[in-house]
Amino acid sequence: MNNPSRTGQTENLLTCLGCNLLCDDLELSGGIAELESNLKQICPRGADWLRRSQEPIEIPARLLEHQILEAITWLQAAHAPLWIIDHQQSLAASQSIMATAEKSRGILVLPASQIAEGANRAASHVGQVVCSLGDVRSRADTIILWGCDPANSHPRLIERLGHHHDYQGTGSNRSLQWIVVGDVSPSSIQQLTASGQTVRSFPWDKDLTFSKLQLLRSMILPKNQQVAVSSADASVAELAELMRSTRYGCLFFGEAFCQPEMAASATESLQRLVIELNDGRAFHSQYLANHGDFGMGSVVCTWQTGYAGAISFQQGQIDHDGNRFSVERLLREQSTDCLVLVGDHALEHIPQESIAQMAAQPVIWFRSCSTECSFPQLVDIRVQRDGIDRRAVFHRLDQLTLPARAWNDSTLPDLTAVLDKIRNGLSR
Repeated sequence: MNNPSRTGQTENLLTCLGCNLLCDDLELSGGIAELESNLKQICPRGADWLRRSQEPIEIPARLLEHQILEAITWLQAAHAPLWIIDHQQSLAASQSIMATAEKSRGILVLPASQIAEGANRAASHVGQVVCSLGDVRSRADTIILWGCDPANSHPRLIERLGHHHDYQGTGSNRSLQWIVVGDVSPSSIQQLTASGQTVRSFPWDKDLTFSKLQLLRSMILPKNQQVAVSSADASVAELAELMRSTRYGCLFFGEAFCQPEMAASATESLQRLVIELNDGRAFHSQYLANHGDFGMGSVVCTWQTGYAGAISFQQGQIDHDGNRFSVERLLREQSTDCLVLVGDHALEHIPQESIAQMAAQPVIWFRSCSTECSFPQLVDIRVQRDGIDRRAVFHRLDQLTLPARAWNDSTLPDLTAVLDKIRNGLSR
């Protein structure tokens, strides 16, 4: 993904946090004002992020110390604090959040769509074959888009992967084919065709995703190929043959991959398919969120606990149950007595009914900007924006670590430092 010609020039480049593609080629030598005046360099998501990042946010230091003490008091008195974390935190912040949630004996949840939760669980249950986007760019001969919308969620993904340059001077002339399966947005298909890419289309209804996957898997396995071909429909047989003839492939899937109620079984079947395709070839998979979340919270959670998305520290040890520890269920059953929201987008995947139920509890919110939501009992702690107000390390969608330099002056406190103070103030 990085152009070798830029070596030594990174001090003039800005990392865009508009989505988890984390484009790091925005020229900053002329300053933010010049970059804003020439937004043609930036995709729509990046331009929106850059505009929002200009909002000034300052608070008096005395108010901060009072808020930290109040947060400690509330967490100390709580028996079942619920931590709701958005997916846009840096690596250091995610680690500090985990440690503080554990010290408070709380429940930690990273709300996501049903497809995203299914993908996380599938990765935990059966594993996931991943690779870097640089490998896909330089080696892939087949890229599959299944039920995703990269033109809107990751606007530069097709541009970045579709142009292969022979940096090593090997004279390679790689042929790349794109395959779109299911409900892929017209804007993404148009982006592909406009760039001159070869596109094969399989417009399957997402109601049929699981059955199609099962047929594909039966046809990929060598011992079943002849039997499956005779009974499967022609389109499944054609896609299976394209997959079998691939030497290096990558499959991106998104929110329109399947019906939400089938997310768990369909995403697990998909990951098994990708694993089975790695017999004699290299094949990888990657989930693309519509909202372009770039945080590492669920991955850090998996690294440190072995579980993704929803865990409890209430018994002094890790407990995991994605159904029992859902935000909606915990609020409906009144199983929490204090809420901790982390991030500007902590409420993004929470239903309005559940947000309304939060008003009955004390709420501690770590964020950088104002939103329309307000709570009667609220400790509103404003913190620096990682990758804007301070340097931070993020993980791209392929889990490659990328630093994001600070480019804005701010007197706001660092989230990690605030959480460390709160954690040290808890006596549990």
